[in-house]
Amino acid sequence: LHGGRCLDRLSSIRIAECLRPKRVSAKLAGIHSENLATSLVYSYLGQARACHRTSPSIPSAGEYMELLINLADRVERFLQNVASWGAWAFIACIIVITIDVITRKMGFQVPGLGSTRLQELEWQLHTLLFSTWLGYAYVRNAHVRIDVFTGGMEASRKIKLELICCLLVAIPYLAIALPYAHSFFMTSFLQGESSEAPNGIPYRWIVKFFLYGGLILVALGVATVMSRCIVALYGSPEQAKRVHLPFAK
Repeated sequence: LHGGRCLDRLSSIRIAECLRPKRVSAKLAGIHSENLATSLVYSYLGQARACHRTSPSIPSAGEYMELLINLADRVERFLQNVASWGAWAFIACIIVITIDVITRKMGFQVPGLGSTRLQELEWQLHTLLFSTWLGYAYVRNAHVRIDVFTGGMEASRKIKLELICCLLVAIPYLAIALPYAHSFFMTSFLQGESSEAPNGIPYRWIVKFFLYGGLILVALGVATVMSRCIVALYGSPEQAKRVHLPFAK
């Protein structure tokens, strides 16, 4: 009994108690004691098999790959939403530059928006724009990439190289830069930093927050690309076709 896989979960004491004559009467059951013992053993075997079938199983490799695919798709949608929101800074920047040029040429200033504030607002809007697009641009392969050495490689080698570079370059860089960016933002926030110019824009910590947030978005983008690289290399052919890796085409 103890050698069977399913009977490991059975208690020998319970079986012994069930086989005692005082617990089960062969006369009431209408069968002999030997048949009764056999029936009880097979009954426990059936329960053990049912317990084994209903016990939670360890996820397979394919299920882990599906998890990576779903996670990467959700993160990309989040990055896309952030980038779409940040894209409005481009329109705002155009309006600010236009107002700055017109007021300079015509020799007057908008009350409360002097030339100094307009110029500071221009570069702050630029910071907001590129910070919100950093993560999504990397996922969509819209950033600057030097393809001199990788242009003639096979897709699988490109994916392996990208994964290795994420592990050896991107992650160590983010591990160093993120704590500094956090300190950079928190120091400005706690000190209530504002522009150095007397008539400049206050609340300088806001733009520094976007620098910190931009690195967080890059970390999410790196995690997305790494997940898809793993699926493309170690997942099934059907799963590999579902991941979006434009640099490997």
